[in-house]
Amino acid sequence: MTNLAKILKKNKEQYAKIIIEEMGKPLAQSYAEIDKCVRLCEYYAEYAESFLGDEIIPTEFSKSFVLKSWNSGFQLLLFEL
Repeated sequence: MTNLAKILKKNKEQYAKIIIEEMGKPLAQSYAEIDKCVRLCEYYAEYAESFLGDEIIPTEFSKSFVLKSWNSGFQLLLFEL
């Protein structure tokens, strides 16, 4: 995760251009998305061990699912790690 944060920082402009082209976000929002991903990577790197355990959350259904936003592509990738 630390290495991914470094890669995101190094290639921030290139990735922001992809976000602009693929999703039509303004430049400032594209940079902000990459910056948020860097912070997420650094956070996950620091706290990964505590996140590895299973967490069962009882609901009234046999299975429950979490829905995620579709228009933050880079963030979606990180949430799936």
